[in-house]
Amino acid sequence: MSFIAMVSSDSFLEAWIAGPYGTNFYTRTFKAASPSAALVLCTAPPSTTALHPTQRSATSAYGKTDWESQLNDVEWALKYTRTEFPELPVFLMGAGMGGGIILGLLCDLERRNNPFVLGLSGVIASAPCITPTTPPSCAVVWLASVIARLAPYTLYPGRNKPERSEYTRYADCGRNSFGKHDFFLNVLQGQRVLDESYVHWPEITPVLFLHGEEDPGAYSELQNEPDGVKEKYVMDVVEFVHGRAVHVDGSRRRRGCN
Repeated sequence: MSFIAMVSSDSFLEAWIAGPYGTNFYTRTFKAASPSAALVLCTAPPSTTALHPTQRSATSAYGKTDWESQLNDVEWALKYTRTEFPELPVFLMGAGMGGGIILGLLCDLERRNNPFVLGLSGVIASAPCITPTTPPSCAVVWLASVIARLAPYTLYPGRNKPERSEYTRYADCGRNSFGKHDFFLNVLQGQRVLDESYVHWPEITPVLFLHGEEDPGAYSELQNEPDGVKEKYVMDVVEFVHGRAVHVDGSRRRRGCN
Protein backbone atom coordinates (compact mmCIF):
# COMPACT_ATOMS: atom_id res chain seq x y z
CA MET A 1 0.00 0.00 0.00
CA SER A 2 1.30 3.47 -0.77
CA PHE A 3 0.65 6.57 1.29
CA ILE A 4 -0.38 9.45 -0.95
CA ALA A 5 -0.35 12.12 1.74
CA MET A 6 0.05 12.07 5.49
CA VAL A 7 -0.68 14.65 8.17
CA SER A 8 -0.20 14.02 11.87
CA SER A 9 -1.73 15.71 14.90
CA ASP A 10 -1.67 15.09 18.62
CA SER A 11 -4.75 12.85 18.42
CA PHE A 12 -4.64 11.08 15.06
CA LEU A 13 -2.71 10.33 11.88
CA GLU A 14 -4.42 11.52 8.70
CA ALA A 15 -3.52 9.71 5.47
CA TRP A 16 -4.64 9.04 1.91
CA ILE A 17 -4.03 5.38 1.11
CA ALA A 18 -4.28 3.61 -2.25
CA GLY A 19 -6.83 0.80 -2.05
CA PRO A 20 -8.59 -1.51 -4.54
CA TYR A 21 -9.55 -0.26 -8.01
CA GLY A 22 -7.12 2.65 -7.71
CA THR A 23 -9.34 4.30 -5.11
CA ASN A 24 -7.64 6.76 -2.76
CA PHE A 25 -9.06 6.32 0.73
CA TYR A 26 -8.98 9.16 3.23
CA THR A 27 -8.21 7.64 6.63
CA ARG A 28 -7.67 8.70 10.21
CA THR A 29 -5.82 6.48 12.65
CA PHE A 30 -6.33 7.26 16.34
CA LYS A 31 -3.56 5.57 18.32
CA ALA A 32 -3.85 4.78 22.01
CA ALA A 33 -0.84 4.90 24.31
CA SER A 34 -1.34 1.26 25.26
CA PRO A 35 -3.88 -0.25 22.83
CA SER A 36 -5.91 -3.37 23.55
CA ALA A 37 -7.54 -3.67 20.12
CA ALA A 38 -7.78 -2.18 16.64
CA LEU A 39 -11.20 -0.94 15.51
CA VAL A 40 -11.97 -0.49 11.80
CA LEU A 41 -14.85 1.99 11.34
CA CYS A 42 -16.81 2.16 8.08
CA THR A 43 -18.75 5.40 8.06
CA ALA A 44 -21.95 6.40 6.31
CA PRO A 45 -22.10 8.37 3.00
CA PRO A 46 -22.48 11.81 4.65
CA SER A 47 -18.98 11.32 6.04
CA THR A 48 -17.36 10.75 2.64
CA THR A 49 -14.71 13.13 1.31
CA ALA A 50 -15.43 13.33 -2.42
CA LEU A 51 -15.31 17.11 -2.16
CA HIS A 52 -12.16 17.21 -0.08
CA PRO A 53 -10.12 20.25 -1.21
CA THR A 54 -6.92 18.22 -1.57
CA GLN A 55 -6.10 15.03 -3.49
CA ARG A 56 -8.94 15.80 -5.88
CA SER A 57 -8.74 15.29 -9.63
CA ALA A 58 -10.97 16.76 -12.32
CA THR A 59 -10.90 13.40 -14.10
CA SER A 60 -11.87 11.35 -11.06
CA ALA A 61 -15.29 9.71 -10.75
CA TYR A 62 -17.09 9.79 -7.41
CA GLY A 63 -19.74 7.35 -6.26
CA LYS A 64 -18.68 4.86 -8.92
CA THR A 65 -19.05 1.69 -6.93
CA ASP A 66 -21.36 -1.23 -6.24
CA TRP A 67 -22.13 -3.78 -3.53
CA GLU A 68 -19.34 -6.20 -4.47
CA SER A 69 -16.77 -3.42 -4.74
CA GLN A 70 -17.72 -2.09 -1.32
CA LEU A 71 -17.32 -5.54 0.21
CA ASN A 72 -13.88 -5.73 -1.40
CA ASP A 73 -13.05 -2.33 0.06
CA VAL A 74 -13.88 -3.51 3.58
CA GLU A 75 -11.87 -6.70 3.10
CA TRP A 76 -8.93 -4.56 2.03
CA ALA A 77 -9.33 -2.34 5.10
CA LEU A 78 -9.26 -5.38 7.38
CA LYS A 79 -6.13 -6.72 5.69
CA TYR A 80 -4.45 -3.33 5.91
CA THR A 81 -5.31 -3.00 9.61
CA ARG A 82 -4.00 -6.48 10.36
CA THR A 83 -0.74 -5.54 8.62
CA GLU A 84 -0.44 -2.30 10.60
CA PHE A 85 -1.37 -3.84 13.98
CA PRO A 86 -0.42 -7.54 13.74
CA GLU A 87 -0.39 -8.09 17.51
CA LEU A 88 -3.86 -6.61 18.21
CA PRO A 89 -7.31 -8.21 17.96
CA VAL A 90 -9.32 -6.51 15.20
CA PHE A 91 -12.95 -5.37 15.47
CA LEU A 92 -15.13 -4.14 12.61
CA MET A 93 -17.70 -1.39 13.12
CA GLY A 94 -20.08 0.20 10.62
CA ALA A 95 -22.56 3.06 10.93
CA GLY A 96 -25.59 3.64 8.70
CA MET A 97 -24.89 2.29 5.24
CA GLY A 98 -21.48 1.28 6.53
CA GLY A 99 -23.31 -0.91 9.03
CA GLY A 100 -25.29 -2.55 6.25
CA ILE A 101 -22.12 -3.26 4.28
CA ILE A 102 -20.29 -4.94 7.17
CA LEU A 103 -23.31 -7.15 7.90
CA GLY A 104 -23.37 -8.09 4.22
CA LEU A 105 -19.69 -8.98 4.38
CA LEU A 106 -20.11 -11.36 7.31
CA CYS A 107 -23.20 -12.93 5.71
CA ASP A 108 -21.50 -13.54 2.36
CA LEU A 109 -20.97 -17.30 2.00
CA GLU A 110 -17.57 -17.04 0.32
CA ARG A 111 -16.16 -13.92 1.97
CA ARG A 112 -16.92 -15.00 5.52
CA ASN A 113 -14.14 -17.60 5.20
CA ASN A 114 -11.57 -14.97 4.28
CA PRO A 115 -8.92 -15.19 7.05
CA PHE A 116 -9.16 -11.45 7.71
CA VAL A 117 -12.95 -11.73 8.09
CA LEU A 118 -12.91 -14.99 10.01
CA GLY A 119 -10.22 -13.59 12.30
CA LEU A 120 -12.38 -10.71 13.55
CA SER A 121 -12.81 -10.57 17.31
CA GLY A 122 -16.20 -8.92 16.97
CA VAL A 123 -18.54 -6.82 14.83
CA ILE A 124 -20.45 -3.67 15.84
CA ALA A 125 -23.39 -2.54 13.69
CA SER A 126 -24.57 0.97 14.56
CA ALA A 127 -28.03 1.78 13.16
CA PRO A 128 -27.27 -0.34 10.06
CA CYS A 129 -29.05 0.74 6.89
CA ILE A 130 -30.06 -2.48 5.15
CA THR A 131 -33.33 -1.55 3.45
CA PRO A 132 -35.35 1.71 3.30
CA THR A 133 -37.65 2.39 6.24
CA THR A 134 -40.49 2.76 3.74
CA PRO A 135 -39.58 0.37 0.91
CA PRO A 136 -40.59 1.35 -2.64
CA SER A 137 -43.00 -0.88 -4.49
CA CYS A 138 -41.72 -4.02 -6.21
CA ALA A 139 -42.46 -2.43 -9.59
CA VAL A 140 -40.33 0.63 -8.78
CA VAL A 141 -37.45 -1.51 -7.51
CA TRP A 142 -37.62 -3.74 -10.60
CA LEU A 143 -37.64 -0.79 -13.00
CA ALA A 144 -34.83 1.01 -11.18
CA SER A 145 -32.80 -2.21 -11.09
CA VAL A 146 -33.08 -2.59 -14.84
CA ILE A 147 -31.97 1.03 -15.35
CA ALA A 148 -29.15 0.52 -12.84
CA ARG A 149 -27.73 -2.37 -14.84
CA LEU A 150 -27.77 -0.27 -17.99
CA ALA A 151 -26.51 2.99 -16.43
CA PRO A 152 -25.53 2.26 -12.81
CA TYR A 153 -23.65 5.50 -12.15
CA THR A 154 -26.10 7.95 -13.71
CA LEU A 155 -27.08 10.62 -11.18
CA TYR A 156 -30.64 11.83 -10.68
CA PRO A 157 -31.99 14.61 -8.44
CA GLY A 158 -32.87 13.46 -4.95
CA ARG A 159 -36.34 14.26 -3.63
CA ASN A 160 -35.52 15.11 -0.05
CA LYS A 161 -38.01 16.72 2.30
CA PRO A 162 -36.00 19.13 4.49
CA GLU A 163 -38.99 19.79 6.73
CA ARG A 164 -38.66 16.21 8.02
CA SER A 165 -35.06 16.67 9.07
CA GLU A 166 -34.22 16.76 12.77
CA TYR A 167 -31.07 18.69 11.83
CA THR A 168 -33.00 21.85 10.94
CA ARG A 169 -29.86 23.97 10.69
CA TYR A 170 -28.53 21.77 7.92
CA ALA A 171 -31.78 20.81 6.20
CA ASP A 172 -31.16 22.96 3.13
CA CYS A 173 -27.77 21.34 2.55
CA GLY A 174 -29.44 18.15 1.39
CA ARG A 175 -32.21 19.79 -0.61
CA ASN A 176 -30.38 19.46 -3.94
CA SER A 177 -28.62 16.15 -3.36
CA PHE A 178 -28.31 13.43 -5.97
CA GLY A 179 -28.76 9.67 -6.01
CA LYS A 180 -27.87 6.74 -8.23
CA HIS A 181 -30.07 4.04 -9.69
CA ASP A 182 -27.39 1.63 -8.51
CA PHE A 183 -28.69 2.27 -4.99
CA PHE A 184 -31.64 0.00 -5.75
CA LEU A 185 -29.29 -2.89 -6.45
CA ASN A 186 -27.86 -2.40 -2.97
CA VAL A 187 -31.41 -2.39 -1.61
CA LEU A 188 -31.92 -5.81 -3.16
CA GLN A 189 -28.67 -7.04 -1.62
CA GLY A 190 -29.72 -5.74 1.78
CA GLN A 191 -33.08 -7.49 1.50
CA ARG A 192 -31.26 -10.69 0.58
CA VAL A 193 -29.22 -10.42 3.78
CA LEU A 194 -32.44 -10.17 5.81
CA ASP A 195 -34.25 -12.96 3.97
CA GLU A 196 -31.52 -15.48 3.20
CA SER A 197 -27.87 -14.67 3.82
CA TYR A 198 -28.10 -14.13 7.57
CA VAL A 199 -27.82 -17.92 8.03
CA HIS A 200 -24.20 -17.72 6.84
CA TRP A 201 -23.07 -15.56 9.75
CA PRO A 202 -19.94 -17.18 11.30
CA GLU A 203 -20.94 -18.80 14.58
CA ILE A 204 -17.67 -17.78 16.24
CA THR A 205 -18.10 -14.06 15.50
CA PRO A 206 -19.96 -12.03 18.16
CA VAL A 207 -21.98 -9.00 17.06
CA LEU A 208 -23.31 -5.94 18.89
CA PHE A 209 -26.28 -4.07 17.41
CA LEU A 210 -26.76 -0.43 18.42
CA HIS A 211 -30.11 0.91 17.32
CA GLY A 212 -32.60 3.43 18.64
CA GLU A 213 -36.35 3.20 18.92
CA GLU A 214 -38.94 5.90 18.33
CA ASP A 215 -37.62 8.89 20.23
CA PRO A 216 -39.35 12.27 19.72
CA GLY A 217 -37.11 15.20 20.46
CA ALA A 218 -33.86 13.30 19.97
CA TYR A 219 -31.60 12.65 17.01
CA SER A 220 -31.89 9.55 14.84
CA GLU A 221 -28.30 8.46 15.51
CA LEU A 222 -27.50 7.21 18.98
CA GLN A 223 -24.07 8.84 19.04
CA ASN A 224 -25.78 12.25 18.77
CA GLU A 225 -28.65 11.76 21.22
CA PRO A 226 -28.82 13.83 24.43
CA ASP A 227 -29.57 12.91 28.05
CA GLY A 228 -26.72 10.44 28.45
CA VAL A 229 -27.62 8.26 25.46
CA LYS A 230 -24.47 9.01 23.46
CA GLU A 231 -22.32 8.38 26.54
CA LYS A 232 -23.96 4.99 27.04
CA TYR A 233 -23.46 4.30 23.33
CA VAL A 234 -19.70 4.79 23.71
CA MET A 235 -19.50 2.72 26.89
CA ASP A 236 -21.41 -0.16 25.28
CA VAL A 237 -18.86 -0.24 22.46
CA VAL A 238 -15.92 -0.03 24.89
CA GLU A 239 -17.28 -2.83 27.08
CA PHE A 240 -17.99 -5.03 24.05
CA VAL A 241 -14.42 -4.59 22.77
CA HIS A 242 -12.75 -5.01 26.15
CA GLY A 243 -14.74 -8.16 26.87
CA ARG A 244 -13.50 -9.81 23.68
CA ALA A 245 -10.07 -8.28 23.17
CA VAL A 246 -7.95 -11.42 23.19
CA HIS A 247 -4.48 -10.73 21.77
CA VAL A 248 -2.60 -12.92 19.36
CA ASP A 249 -0.58 -14.27 22.30
CA GLY A 250 -3.79 -15.04 24.21
CA SER A 251 -3.44 -12.19 26.72
CA ARG A 252 -5.98 -9.49 27.56
CA ARG A 253 -5.56 -5.80 28.30
CA ARG A 254 -8.32 -3.43 29.37
CA ARG A 255 -6.96 -0.16 28.04
CA GLY A 256 -7.14 1.92 24.89
CA CYS A 257 -8.33 1.08 21.40
CA ASN A 258 -6.72 2.14 18.11
